[in-house]
Amino acid sequence: INESHIQSDSWLFDESNSSKRSLLGLDLLFEYRLNRYLSFLPELQLKSKGARGKTYTSDRYYDTKTGNDIPDVLVKDTLDLTYLELPLNLVLNIPVGKITYLFIGTGYYLAYGVDGNLNLSPSKEGYSFEAETQKVFSGADKFLNPFDHGFNTMFGVRWYWTDGSSMFIRAGYEWNLNNMAANKGAGMATFKNNCFYLQFGGYF
Repeated sequence: INESHIQSDSWLFDESNSSKRSLLGLDLLFEYRLNRYLSFLPELQLKSKGARGKTYTSDRYYDTKTGNDIPDVLVKDTLDLTYLELPLNLVLNIPVGKITYLFIGTGYYLAYGVDGNLNLSPSKEGYSFEAETQKVFSGADKFLNPFDHGFNTMFGVRWYWTDGSSMFIRAGYEWNLNNMAANKGAGMATFKNNCFYLQFGGYF
């Protein structure tokens, strides 16, 4: 489960930026035990991020009859982003029972956006609008760089079985460390990903 949101000063999110929840997540994990307590944990993840927002705009839509801008159009937007991520974490394993360990980890992640869409739903009484969908990583409407990187931290519980396999549940948070905007500079909007996640999995 991913609960993500965007830090941004764009008109899309400057008044209301709500989180976006997703169940999309596919992880492959490899654990290299440095000793009984420390592990190096690289992963390959397919993860969904993004945000929801709503704001009023007065200079984006115009009346086809008069040619004038339509003021105070309510625009609800959803930013859907899908990333291929490579987290690299160092994990401390703390035994608290015969088969139970607590663990805490931190590290760095690299990501590449494999798909991204911005869905806009404008509305105003007395007018009719069509919903819009824009590609955000490519094409004429591109406004985000697909490359992303940041800092990750996690905490969880792991149970070991007699055959050497184990299962775990963990919660974590990712902070984006760069401005993802495709166009940077004075007066340009900034975009940063943040994501809380809750995961269940195992080693076999």
